[in-house]
Formats: sequence, structure tokens, C-alpha cells
Amino acid sequence: VMPGMDINFNVTFKPTHTDSDISQDNMLLMVAGHPPLSVTCSGVCIPQPDDSVQTLTFESLARKAEIKSVKISNPTDKDWFISPSLRGEHWKIPVETKVPIKGSADLSVTYFPLTMSSEEEHIGQLFIPLPDGSAQLYNLQGKAGPPECSGVLSVETVAKKPAMVTARLENWLNEAQKFTTSIEMLEM
Repeated sequence: VMPGMDINFNVTFKPTHTDSDISQDNMLLMVAGHPPLSVTCSGVCIPQPDDSVQTLTFESLARKAEIKSVKISNPTDKDWFISPSLRGEHWKIPVETKVPIKGSADLSVTYFPLTMSSEEEHIGQLFIPLPDGSAQLYNLQGKAGPPECSGVLSVETVAKKPAMVTARLENWLNEAQKFTTSIEMLEM
């Protein structure tokens, strides 16, 4: 920096929750050839305006994916690399999405419920912070019906002889499960 000149520093503010007074005192700004400068930054994080919140509604069967896309437009002269945040155990999104210069990209939102939604819907939220300072917020709602039948096992055997049958069961949860089985004898 030449004498009498100014230089601007960009400070990125990424709050994680709404707060009317967010501040950080005595941050050190190191500039080569100068003693450290003490800087205080403060900001406010307000809730997303209600008119900018959109809702994505999903309807699927348990253990069956439904995918919807969210379009992200980039009007700037730089590529954007978007890292959205997601709340809700029944949805999945990519970690990062590239939005090209003056272009757009689709962000895939996958609803993959592992359980049926009985009385209440599955609820989630998708927040997409954009490099231009704006953001997109989506409330996610999902209904999941009973899963598709994974197969029928039919066995015929001769009378009064034991028959051993192996049934292959898949555990789709990350925890131990108990399965209920039944045997139905058909008269011929």
C-alpha cells in the first residue's frame, strides 16, 4: 500500500443462527511490513423473509427414492461452487454443486425415507447460501407409504418330511432390527 492509498479487505460473514448482535472483538489483521491491526466486526442475522421460503413436497414409498431438482442461477462472471446445508434424516443432497458463469445448474434433492410417515409428515429444510449474498430456503415435506413387497417365498415339500428353507432378509437401517415371520399352510 503506497502512502495515501487505501486497500479493501473482504470479510466473509457466515452466521449459523439468527441473532440480533453477532460480534467478534480484537481480531488481528496481519499486513506484511506493518504491526498487527486490531479489528472488530459485527453483524446481524435475521430470519429468511417468509415470501422467499418455498416448499418442496415429496410422496414416495418407504425405502424408495423420489428425486426433485432445485434450479440455481448464476448471473455473475465467476463459477459458483455451492455447498448447501440440509436438515432432516430422510433427504440427501450432493456436498457441492458447480453453477457455471452466467448459467444455471440443478441441485438434486433426494427423498429416501426409511420409515413410513404415519400421522405426521417427514419434515426437513434445505438452505442454499449463494456467493452474491442471497440465499434460497426450502421447507421439505414428505409422505412415505408402506414399502413394496420385497419378494414372495413359496416352498413345496413332500408330506411328513422336514424341509429347510433359507429366507434372505435385508436390514436397511443402521441398527439391529427384529423381523416378524409367519407360515401359512395351504390345503390342497
